[in-house]
Amino acid sequence: MKKIFLVVLFLFSTACAKPQILSEPYYPNEQIYNATFEETWLTTLKVLTSFNARVKTMDKSSGFIVTEPVNVAAILYGQDNPTAIGMVGLGSATADYTLFIERITDKTPSSGHEGAHLSQHSGGLVSTKIKIIGNYKYLQVYPQQWVMLSPEYHKNKPEAYLLKNIGINLDASKKGKVGIQKMKDNIITEIGKNSPAEKAGLNINDIILKIDDKPFSKDPYENFYQITGEPESIVNITVLRDNKEITFIIKRELIP
Repeated sequence: MKKIFLVVLFLFSTACAKPQILSEPYYPNEQIYNATFEETWLTTLKVLTSFNARVKTMDKSSGFIVTEPVNVAAILYGQDNPTAIGMVGLGSATADYTLFIERITDKTPSSGHEGAHLSQHSGGLVSTKIKIIGNYKYLQVYPQQWVMLSPEYHKNKPEAYLLKNIGINLDASKKGKVGIQKMKDNIITEIGKNSPAEKAGLNINDIILKIDDKPFSKDPYENFYQITGEPESIVNITVLRDNKEITFIIKRELIP
């Protein structure tokens, strides 16, 4: 009887809890890319869309983009991740992001930090910098459940994820790929038609074990760089299929 009373009390207190904004911290981050302003601008909009971050206002001539409030849990854990859905069920941590995209050109490489980021591109030295600032609103309903989304825990993580995604998408246009379009952990869920992967014999539901004899990382950022490489280069992909390990030799191609 006591347990039932405590459960009823918990549900009542949660339902009656008054949401309150605890803080509005700002967290800045920045990154320099070996890409033109135009490439960086278009890629940034693409990445924001992939995170369901709607653009509130933007000015290409000034190089700034401001988003509507974004679900921080979905950025950290993925839109379809139950962890994100569970956390948002008891409150919400949101942030609107301001991005400043700055064109950097005609720089001379040096031994310093800035010169290390510059490279030959389209016949000249080009690089572009993005500075991102997250303005957080931390709405709390039931305090004990909100340790993982406190400002101290997530500071700079969403910004870093967004910047890393922009870098990956910029790199993707220059890297040779095999045509694996979607994965869940290390399971292939979608393969491009007539892609190198399809031609080599990879199938949906194949479980990737190794890339060139190195264990395959389930981290989406790490496995991107494991699979991609120079166009026309060779990659060995070992998969598990019907309880058997099979290795496929695939030539990477430039895929739009």
